[in-house]
Amino acid sequence: MDYVIGSGLSGVMCARALLEKGSQVTMLDVGVLPSKETSDVKQHLSERDPHAWDKQTLSSVSGTLSQTKGRVPSRLYFNSYYMYADTVLEGIDQQKTNCRMSYAQGGLGVVWGGATLPAQKEDFNEWPFSIDRMRFHYEAVAKEIGIAGVRDNLETMFPFFGNPLPVDDLSQQAEHICKNLTAHRQSLSKSGITYGRSRLAYRSSSLIPGCKKCALCLSGCPFDVIYSATDTLRELKKRKEFTYIEDCMVKRIEEKENIVYLHTVHSGKEKVFEGDRVFVACGPLGTLKLMSDSRVQSRDTYALHYQPYFMLPLLSLKNLNTVSREKVHTMAQLFIELHDQAISDRTIHMQLYTYSPQIQSEIDRMFGRIPFLKKAVDYFITGRLLLVQGYVHASAAPAISVEKEGGKLRLHGVDERSVKVLIRRVARKLFGLSLQIGAIPLLPMLKYGLPGDGNHAGASFPMAETPTENQTDVYGRLPEFSRVHMVDSSVLSTIPAPTISYTVMANAHRIGWESVELNNELI
Repeated sequence: MDYVIGSGLSGVMCARALLEKGSQVTMLDVGVLPSKETSDVKQHLSERDPHAWDKQTLSSVSGTLSQTKGRVPSRLYFNSYYMYADTVLEGIDQQKTNCRMSYAQGGLGVVWGGATLPAQKEDFNEWPFSIDRMRFHYEAVAKEIGIAGVRDNLETMFPFFGNPLPVDDLSQQAEHICKNLTAHRQSLSKSGITYGRSRLAYRSSSLIPGCKKCALCLSGCPFDVIYSATDTLRELKKRKEFTYIEDCMVKRIEEKENIVYLHTVHSGKEKVFEGDRVFVACGPLGTLKLMSDSRVQSRDTYALHYQPYFMLPLLSLKNLNTVSREKVHTMAQLFIELHDQAISDRTIHMQLYTYSPQIQSEIDRMFGRIPFLKKAVDYFITGRLLLVQGYVHASAAPAISVEKEGGKLRLHGVDERSVKVLIRRVARKLFGLSLQIGAIPLLPMLKYGLPGDGNHAGASFPMAETPTENQTDVYGRLPEFSRVHMVDSSVLSTIPAPTISYTVMANAHRIGWESVELNNELI
């Protein structure tokens, strides 16, 4: 029996690979679900066409981004924080960091934005194998989640693995920006800019069932057209070789004489499960805590790497004041990649968002108390306001230091000035290209994420050709374990700037797939 711990993106992909290779799999999961109130709101919306939604219910969810002064906001799920575990209660103290854990069924993937890019070929220079070893697994994941996109300029940097699904039309604002980018394609290329349509794990309106263009993507999709790990989990549950056990918290893993013992709290009672192998998919923070508690000779210090994260509003040069009535999805519309050696020797990934209820909510929050000003803002600003969400390669920032003291983890981030300098250079670069882009970055409104913001962290146990004590082999195993595999972002050798979920899923699928042959050697 193989055990998978966690039901997030990496957990379900690993489980699927194991099942495809003939293994019997039991998934242990805390499996927290949204409250009845949250579920009722979602159901209320899903049972009606968007044009029939009542304003009261809509307003209760449409502005669902947490507000923290001077910081980037966090995504919520129909105005609920349920997917975020309380790290304080779990004995994790954070200073100058904002790393998330999740006990939700589906993990933090419940609130991901669907953005899907592989790592670049060059990123694998620091891995113990090349991108060729990942090709089959990228293809398998793409087939499972469905990636909507088009073959465009981005293919020079990020190949498609498999055939893309149809996409919806760009929003009016994105179409304006795309026309400007295309008109200045050559000069932008010389400036290090590559752009293209976003690649998203969702079902467009041309598919059945497909996107209804209700604009609530960033609040939670009432119609479940954005891929979620729960989609795969639902299919796995139909297989007789798969068992799902919820309300189960794994506290410690022990390996003795070719048997793995999982010490858990199941439905409030201590229980030990025995298996042949275990695959840990608890997310970067959850996996770090579990493995540090499971090591016979516990290490006192670890390093948790993360992508520096920022948000930058832009003001379009063209006013499209009908955007609030436009039927569109509100996920990322365009991807913009910047590779400028004067700023960074690594690619910087940016996602362009256009009008959404969340942007409208922010405008209302800032100007709603002054009626005449709000009207002017709605007319002159709403149709122009855009948002760039950016990610920087983890190598640009010092890792979050993690210390273990008396069973607790203490995380300490460094507010590195050089990171902010790099991000400001990116913002100024975009400002200098305003005419070519068709929008002016609002530099004073640039927001920096704390270390860990954006949920793109990991590499605390990076894969290496010859692993040391805090490194893993290509199967996600620490030197002292032969049957315990980590499969989430914890084992990525590096944290590249493009969205990491696709690579995490593909690598989890690879470890599950390859480990079956490996297990035959261990028997």
